[in-house]
Amino acid sequence: MDSVPDPVFAGKMVGDGISLDPTSGSLLAPVSGVVSNLHSSHHALTITTAEGVEVMVHIGIDTVMLKGEGFFPLVEQGQRVAVGQPVIDFDLDLVGRKAASLLTQIIVTNGETVARMSLADGMVDAGKSVVLSLQLANGKAVLPTETAEPQLSADIAIGNPAGLHARPAAVFASKAKTFSSDIQLILGDKEANAKSVVAIMGLATKLGDLVRVRAAGGDASAAIAELTQLLNERCGEKADEAPIAPAAAPVFAQQQDSDSQLAGVGASPGIAIGRIVHHRLQEFDVPEHGKGANVEQQAFSRAAEEASAQLDLVKAQLTDPAKQAILSMHQELLQDPELLAQTYTGLADGKSAAWSWRAAFSAYSARLEAQDNPLLRERANDIRDVGRRVLAL
Repeated sequence: MDSVPDPVFAGKMVGDGISLDPTSGSLLAPVSGVVSNLHSSHHALTITTAEGVEVMVHIGIDTVMLKGEGFFPLVEQGQRVAVGQPVIDFDLDLVGRKAASLLTQIIVTNGETVARMSLADGMVDAGKSVVLSLQLANGKAVLPTETAEPQLSADIAIGNPAGLHARPAAVFASKAKTFSSDIQLILGDKEANAKSVVAIMGLATKLGDLVRVRAAGGDASAAIAELTQLLNERCGEKADEAPIAPAAAPVFAQQQDSDSQLAGVGASPGIAIGRIVHHRLQEFDVPEHGKGANVEQQAFSRAAEEASAQLDLVKAQLTDPAKQAILSMHQELLQDPELLAQTYTGLADGKSAAWSWRAAFSAYSARLEAQDNPLLRERANDIRDVGRRVLAL
């Protein structure tokens, strides 16, 4: 799900599950049960099983925009269906040409009913292969698999002199995203989504801190092994590359503002003469209420994509790898699952894209500003910088 090119699914806002790349135009029921919902555009339906598990199947990305074109439902809402029964036929060629993607998601929308989930991978045969194995929370219907058991690494000492600040956090999150497993980084009694830069920075790790990696999913063992090695290698950061905490600005108690003078702190030696300009950041007046979740989602996706493209242009003009790494971290923030999750929660509540995004990045920048680590406090500005770039678009 993490690799699906749609923030709603990748952020698991609808629920968790698996994504398929279909090679035929016939959707078969993945479970037996009752069709509890058939979308009016016929691109998605939900089947509720006898155990109460709600399984939604969504054909393609942004296929709701086709308004039913190319989709041919074979069942009705309220109808009971058997596993493997054809439920929707669709024109594979037409939908493939007009939709953003053909990737089809099978999602458990009421995740509280599931204790564990194990995902298949590779090639599957419709109606024959098991793609999801679920262990239910009530224990009444169990399909156990060993791969669903969470796995935990040994203690790993943080070797980065400044802890997992922005750049190593971005490297770690980027690597974690290459695995399908759910991955957490644990520090004492705190834990963070290992695929989120802002969540990792929020742990405020320091040199010598002992952390552990927990992973649950089909590739959990590989995830723990590679991420442990990455932490032992300081996420690629050399000892002499660690940033130095900013020094506190000197305070001159004897200087006071007056009607004709403003007290300040010297920034450099020497004298300069010129016109004073007061630089203020542009304030954005954004509407709170949106025009519908689909409209707002598309507006946000376009703005995030354009912001990433702008950062690519800036990076191309730089020769300093360290500065390029900072902008790469900014691009990671554009895909951060924690920021996206909070944004899409706002959209689901009827808020506008701008309102939801501003609330998300403002909340996380405020969390970093409250940290004792001055480097992390400075990174709050990075989140605001990325946030304002998207907000302007």
